[in-house]
Amino acid sequence: MRPAPAVLASLLQNLRAFTPFSGMPDRDVERLVAAAQLQYFAPDETILSPVAARPPYCWIITRGAVQGERPNAAGVVVPAWEIAEGEMFPLGALLSNRGVTSVYRSVTDTFCLMLPATEFDALVATSTVFRDFC
Repeated sequence: MRPAPAVLASLLQNLRAFTPFSGMPDRDVERLVAAAQLQYFAPDETILSPVAARPPYCWIITRGAVQGERPNAAGVVVPAWEIAEGEMFPLGALLSNRGVTSVYRSVTDTFCLMLPATEFDALVATSTVFRDFC
């Protein structure tokens, strides 16, 4: 679902509080927000699971938190890390052109911008600030 113009303006302003968006030219951040879809995830909802294929999106958390889970030595899936508002995932998989190895699960009510991988690639290619951060 594409956000309304007022929501897009609010998202743009909110992203500016976080790196790398705070250092990117307006045109690049505007392009990112315009290309992305806003998605809601309920608490404990799986956003992304391990697969062999490259993820179709770069998720940017605009509100809430996401927990990464991986199997431990005994094979039990346990929390490994947590990321919050302003952070992106799965950068390693997108940059390496591979699938993800963790389960990404919402911790609370979570909203993410879902930037298509093709737009992510274009920003990496054209935005020095974005590329250096990633």
